[in-house]
Amino acid sequence: MALFEISLCRSRQLVLRFVLLLAMGVCLPPWSGAQAENSEANIGQLCHEEWPNDFSMEEYCQNNQREDLQAFRRLVLQYRGSSDFIDPIVRRCTEEWTKGSVLIDYSMVDYCTRNEVEAAQRLGKAPAPSASASG
Repeated sequence: MALFEISLCRSRQLVLRFVLLLAMGVCLPPWSGAQAENSEANIGQLCHEEWPNDFSMEEYCQNNQREDLQAFRRLVLQYRGSSDFIDPIVRRCTEEWTKGSVLIDYSMVDYCTRNEVEAAQRLGKAPAPSASASG
């Protein structure tokens, strides 16, 4: 079973593994159609549940989720060579911001991960980001 088939397996562990692989670049573009559709399905369902019958807010939510997912990917790619640093942060933030067992709030995962990385930097506990991944 492919890791991106979250809808077929509702285990939290699978969701966490997917997010870690997604963030570390294993599932980054060029995406297969199934991977892109899965993220879009997650975003669509999450925003629909948060904003039922409010189409403008649902659309706003979806746009923010897409932007924040891209920002999250860029942040985590900066630490692709430091999985012992970034993996536990991503795992904790994903566990905290996964609704039910499969709906990932990408905006909050990005926010949580970014706050943890920035705090680690201020404390001098973060490795240097990869120069090739910044931007």
